[in-house]
Amino acid sequence: MPGGHIEEGETPQQAARREFVEEAGYDIEIWGIRDIGTCYVCAARLLGRVSEASEMESRIFGELPDELAFGRDEYEDTVPWARRVLQEL
Repeated sequence: MPGGHIEEGETPQQAARREFVEEAGYDIEIWGIRDIGTCYVCAARLLGRVSEASEMESRIFGELPDELAFGRDEYEDTVPWARRVLQEL
């Protein structure tokens, strides 16, 4: 999951889309957002690759991989929440 900072004048949703393009090279459509205290997290649908210049390797996974950028507990809470948001729409 890409992450970053909200720049001056940006909403959390705008920052998430920008960071996702910069770090993964894909555009997203955000369907849900929540504040988990240390940051905002988004439930989003992957739209398509818009840039080959990305800062990280992009992979789609069904189960959490061993190597994670943030603490496992953050993913174990966020991923099920995001799945529920996407299933409810």
